[in-house]
Amino acid sequence: MGGITWAGVVGKASNCSIRGWLAFAFLAIVVLGLSMILFFAVLKSLPVTVALASTYMTPLFGVVLAMLLLGERLTATTAIGAILVLGATALVMRSDAAQERLAAGGGAAAG
Repeated sequence: MGGITWAGVVGKASNCSIRGWLAFAFLAIVVLGLSMILFFAVLKSLPVTVALASTYMTPLFGVVLAMLLLGERLTATTAIGAILVLGATALVMRSDAAQERLAAGGGAAAG
């Protein structure tokens, strides 16, 4: 059974063009690095669940950006997926808010 080997990864990486390496550097430094810096800055002023809402929404952001920048078309399946992501995010946020009210002694959580 075949698998990913270190030699295979190094071999593929050595075949990358300068453009490929620049794209990789952009993703690693700008996208990941900047997003982590901003995320930790936001954590100083917001609860973790609220800050993580942006993480839950990443697939939705990707779809919207693909539509706006690449001209992708919204399909019924993608729309259903977006609704599921939004609904799940709302449920997580609502559950966390209810738990915070309980922990603060604000009474029973309303369903």
